Order: sequence, then structure tokens, then C-alpha cells
Amino acid sequence: MKKLLFAIAMLAGGMLYGIDPFGVGIDAKASPVEKKAARELVAYLSKITDKTFKIVSVKDARFLVGHKFVNDAALENEGFVIKTVNGVTSIGGGNAQSRGTLYGVYEYLEKCGVRFWTRKEEFLPRIAADKLPVVNDRQMPSFPYGRMVISSYVLYGNPKFKANMTCSGWWTNGMGSNYRPEDGVLYDMQPWNGHSMMFFIPPEKYGKDHPEWFALVNGKRTLSRRPVPGQLCLSNKEMQKEFFKNVKEYLKKRGKPGTILAVTQEDNYLTCTCPDCEKANKEELIQFEKVEGSGFKIGNHTGSYVRFMNKLAESLEKDYPDLKIIGSAYLTTALPPKNVKMHKNITISLAFLCDLGDATNTHPDNRMYFKLMNVWKDKVPGGLRVCDYGSTFDNYFYPLPNFDAIAARLRLFKKNNVQSIGTIDAHTGNGGGEFSHLRNYLTYKLYWNCNLDPWQVVKEFCLGYYGKGGIHLYDYIKWYHHYLHDVKKGDFSTGRNPVRFYDKFYIDKAKSYFRKAYAESGNDPVLKKRIDRDYVAIRCIDMIYRKNSGDTSADRMAEVKKFEAECKRFDMTAISEAVKMKDFIANLSLQVPTPEFCKGEYKDKWFAYLPSCYPYWGWGKLVDDKDPASFSKRPFMMNTNHVAWAVYKKSQDLPGAALASGKYDAYVYVKVIHKPGVKPTHYAFQGGWSDSPKGQMRKIRISEVPDGKYVYVKLATDAQVSLHGTIWCAPLNNSGHVKNFYVDHFVFVRKD
Repeated sequence: MKKLLFAIAMLAGGMLYGIDPFGVGIDAKASPVEKKAARELVAYLSKITDKTFKIVSVKDARFLVGHKFVNDAALENEGFVIKTVNGVTSIGGGNAQSRGTLYGVYEYLEKCGVRFWTRKEEFLPRIAADKLPVVNDRQMPSFPYGRMVISSYVLYGNPKFKANMTCSGWWTNGMGSNYRPEDGVLYDMQPWNGHSMMFFIPPEKYGKDHPEWFALVNGKRTLSRRPVPGQLCLSNKEMQKEFFKNVKEYLKKRGKPGTILAVTQEDNYLTCTCPDCEKANKEELIQFEKVEGSGFKIGNHTGSYVRFMNKLAESLEKDYPDLKIIGSAYLTTALPPKNVKMHKNITISLAFLCDLGDATNTHPDNRMYFKLMNVWKDKVPGGLRVCDYGSTFDNYFYPLPNFDAIAARLRLFKKNNVQSIGTIDAHTGNGGGEFSHLRNYLTYKLYWNCNLDPWQVVKEFCLGYYGKGGIHLYDYIKWYHHYLHDVKKGDFSTGRNPVRFYDKFYIDKAKSYFRKAYAESGNDPVLKKRIDRDYVAIRCIDMIYRKNSGDTSADRMAEVKKFEAECKRFDMTAISEAVKMKDFIANLSLQVPTPEFCKGEYKDKWFAYLPSCYPYWGWGKLVDDKDPASFSKRPFMMNTNHVAWAVYKKSQDLPGAALASGKYDAYVYVKVIHKPGVKPTHYAFQGGWSDSPKGQMRKIRISEVPDGKYVYVKLATDAQVSLHGTIWCAPLNNSGHVKNFYVDHFVFVRKD
């Protein structure tokens, strides 16, 4: 009877016998997040229908929003139920503070046709109020307490994407994100998502009085925190007491609903070699056979770390019985312990530093990773966490064929008791990288339900976000997954620069797909701008290819200017985590007159590059140089009180490097500032080519480098380059003879 009355009310276009067809009801004691969920439902339904919805009493409502209306505590914080009974649709999560209620509202809106493409862009359909869908659905996330994408524009849990984890710390100095009850229980990794131990025992506070609290490495204590941190001596009992005390004080001040304590070692291979740490590591050393062909590094220093973590969890359990603590199996701690089983409140995070594009997990590194994960899962009752990577860290704009792979990995992760998942996408610069909006959209969809077909998600996004031209971009993405995998046999592991796969055939093919997409977009400025943004990646690989092919034409320089303008337009400020966009463009723009040694038979076989720089610890810095002989106008000025390879260039960009078939002479264009009284026989600096175990090195005398004048100096002859080779130059700790020297650029001359 109630259903019949509701139907009559709908036909009448108004309220009849207690049911308001445009009414949304919430409990009188609704929580802030439930009130927000109801407001969102009212706002969006009013936008997409021909009627204005409003908040009404529960007995009159067509929609009921809140956990009491579904009464399902098993949903916990993340799950939700949407159920329509007798014309009334109830939407709710597991408890009053649950984000599930908010997720349920957005899921219902998606079932109405709404799409949340990005943080700021969405699609709002038109639908009659009496045609709103009847839904009966119960959903739980594939990964229940951590779904986070660290990207250029999504740095916190966005409920429209069903994301529930923040990455605080980077902008809060470890003080965590502010808790907003209207967002529900939002998991916040504090003090930040990784490499946090020095936060609790900073060497600037404890190093002077307690050097023994810090890792013993090569006979010295690692007392630095910035720019390159050391590590702690985890077996030191006095350090442990202070660490645990500091953590408790931190949680008392900054802890809040949803806090996850992240306690992970710093980002380096240093590890303490004191007798107690070495003893623990030896006792926990497990017999583990590596997968043949894998370069995945598995340090054997896990023992001291896992024992420390268990003591920490035990010290916190009384005051914080349900606190989740995230540790990590990373670099020196990747190998599981032999005997220790982790405390129930601990989750161990494993970083996926493997082939990101391998959908079948046949790459030796990928097989090694899952072999390690299979052992770790039995050691961690609290479940595992994975830190994945969604773009190539060599260059965010390189096309990455990982859409099949990420779906396949997530399904394997779920089978291996992974409870929390995070992906680092193009997270430096507001503009993002190659198809970054699509990548974020796909990642979040798969995080919630890893059994989705990734290609259906990609197709939906392309057709919805780019309009009619989207089908051509979808075809392009499908094509390059095939081309880079099956034709190029690409390896997309971090550090194995895939630039060699984007050849002229690839670039021409990519341009043809984009031309079709542009043609379909017509004069629509919104669609054209969206396509423009993603075409920047094609501009990028085209510029790299043309530079590495020796193209010095005016047309290429004009294209560099267009690329630079587009990067500014879309606020694309970095090419990778380590390289700012302005430095990358400076390299593309570098113009050097043909050196004497390149004329004749080598006039078309030479390549000029700006150096990569490592300016830490006062080794040197980039400077503005008004010297007309400086072609870069921003050389790296090297201090001379050290011997560090602070200036270098990887050879992987050079033709032939991928096959280790290219042979080059290498030169550096350098200006040396002499000290008074220096002799011609004194050494000025050193340099060479390194590709372990091979290499060349030479010391350059003062007689080869006139005081204050730029000259070319030969560093290597017939060097057979590879993906791992490096050309470098460095001081000789000779500040008595040389004030400093300036490295302007390198020149490579192909000899084979």
C-alpha cells in the first residue's frame, strides 16, 4: 500500500500521505559526516533532476541517510549499503563516524549517471525525479584501511573517489592533517607516510650527547638528518626508551580518530653494524633463494628492525589498543625475519620497486617480489601494505603501459592479505604527468574493487572526459600497451630509463591518434583543453627524441618553446621527482657551437647535455654565469674541499646505450679558477666514465685548464655506453690549488 501511495505522490508531483518524493531524511542525532552526506545528496539530486530536493523528517523522506537506517556494523568504517524498500532508499555505513555513508551517497549518484572525473571536473546528467534508480547494493573495499594516491592534485582522501587516507607531514612538518568530523574517520599516516624514524630521534637534538643512539656505519655514527639522513641504532635500549616516550607524547598531542603511526627507516642503504644489531640481524636471517635474473635487492638487516617494532607496539598497546602501526620491508629490511611474528597492530609495507608494466608478473623482479610477499604475509597477522608506483620516475611524461598490470597486481595483493594500498603517481608539480587524470581515476576505481575490468574503466573515462574524440585516445592507449609490451619488449622498472622505446615510429603513431581526437573535439574549448593537456606528453617525448637524434634545427627550438609554454599553461613544474621542469627545458634548449674536435667526419655525430647535479653537503651549486663563453648560462660551480661526483651525466639517453653498442669520446666544458702560486703540474680536478666493473678515469693538470677560461677537456675515449654508465667529474680535495671550477656541459662524440 505504501508503495502505491508513493507512486501516486510521484505522479502528482508533490507530497502525499507522508512521503515527500523530494525529501531526504537524517536521524535527529546524525553525526557531522552523515549530515554532510545528506547535504551532498540533496545538492546533487537538485542539480541533475527537474526538482528541488530538501531535508525533511525521517517519516516523510524518500531517502534516508545514516548508519541507523541500514543497521550493519560489519560494514565498519568503509563499507556501505544502499537499499530501496517500498520506494524508500536508505544509504548508510557501519557506524556514526563512518565514511561509508558518504561513499554510499556518491555511489548512488554514480548509479544516477554522475561522474567525478577529477577533483574539480565532473559530469552531471539530466534525469527525471521519478526515474531515479532503485538500488539494492552492499559494498566493501578491496583494501579496507588505506587507499591513497600521492599525485599532483590528490594529496588527501577524496570521498568522491572512495579514498580514505591522507599523506600528511610533507606540508605539516609531521603534525598531521586537521581532523574534520564532517569527513568521517579519515586515516592519516603520521608523522608522514614513510622514512620517519629520525623525526622521533632527531640527531640535532640527541647527536651530541648520545651519538651511540645512531647507526654505526664504517666505524662512524650517522648523525645527519638533512639533506641525506642517517639511521638509528635500533638495538640501543636507552634510545628505545626515548623513542617510545617521544611517540607517546606525539600521539597525546597530535593523535586523533584515524591516526596510523608510520615508523619506517630512512631512505638509504645504511644500517647499523654495532654488535647488538649485527647479532639480531644474524639470528633473524632467513634462508631465501633469489629468483634467477632478479636484481631486486634484499638486504639482510631485518632482525634489529622487526624486534624494535614489536617492542614499540607492546609499549603502546595499553594506551592505544587499536592503533595501527605501519612499518616497512624496504631496501635493507626487505627480507622477512626467520623467527619473529609481528605484533597484531603492525602492518608491514612492501615497496613495489619492480617492472611496473609487467601484467603477467613474469619479470624476475616481479616474481621475486611476490615470493617475498608470500613469506611476509605469514609473519604479519595485521596484514600487509603496498606502496606501488603509477608512473615512471625517470620521467612522469613517459607513456607507461601498466593498466593491465596494475589490475593484475592488485588482485595478487588482495590474495596475499594486503589491507592497505598506496600509489605514488606524478606527485611533483600541479600539472601531473602522462594521462594523470585518467591514471588517478583508474587507480581509485581499482582500489575500491580490484576485480573491475581496467579497460572498461579506461573506456568510460575516455568517452566521458574527452567527448567523441575520446575513442581515439582510448585506441591510442590500447595500441601503445601492445606496442611497448609485445613489439618493444619494454622493461619499465624504475632506473631503467625507457626513453629508448619511444622511437620515431611511436611518436608519429601517437600524433596520428591525437590528430583524430582533436578533429572530433571540434571547437569545444573544454574538450580541446583536456586533449592539449595530455598531448604535452607527446611533445615531451618528441623533444627528447629529436635532441637525442642530433636535431639542432630552428624548428626543434621553436617546438621546445611551444612545449615550455604548454607546461606553464598547465602548471607542470617538474619532469620527475629529482628534475624541475625549468632544468629539463634548459637541457632541451641548450645550443652549443660545433666544437673543433667534432668537425669533419664527426660533424653529425655529437651530442651536448647539461650535467646532472648533486648539490648536497656544500659540494656545489647552480649559478648564473654572465661569462659569454658559458653556453648554458647556469653552470654548476663545484667547491674543491671534497672528492664527490657531484656533477655527472648518465649515458642511458645516448643512441646505442640500450644495447651497450655505442662507443663515445666524452668531453666536459669547464672553467677552473686557480689559486695564487699554483703550479702547472698540480692537478685541477678528475673525471671519467664509469660502468662497473669497467671504466676510465684521469686527473687533469692545471696546465690543461687556463685560469678563468672555458675549455673542453677529454674525460673518456671509446667508452662503450650502457643504461648504467656515467660520465663524471669531481674535485680532488685540493682547495689549496683550486678555488672552484664551473661545469657548463658535456659533449659526447660517437665513434663507432
